[in-house]
Amino acid sequence: MVISGESLFNDGTAYVLFVLFLSLCQGVPFLWSQCIKFFFQMTTLGPLIGFLVATATVWFLGLSAESHYHG
Repeated sequence: MVISGESLFNDGTAYVLFVLFLSLCQGVPFLWSQCIKFFFQMTTLGPLIGFLVATATVWFLGLSAESHYHG
């Protein structure tokens, strides 16, 4: 699990750096406000949306399992 978690962390870091450097190579001016906004989106909004989607999925699967369980 540690190796899997580290691999996921490395992939996420690589993606964030790729998107950042791609925008710089495309000529987007480097502004600190944009950098802070990008950092906030990647570190806060991504995990928050992931948590909300996962919670809704677990709730829906639990609801489906209870209504179709005949044991």
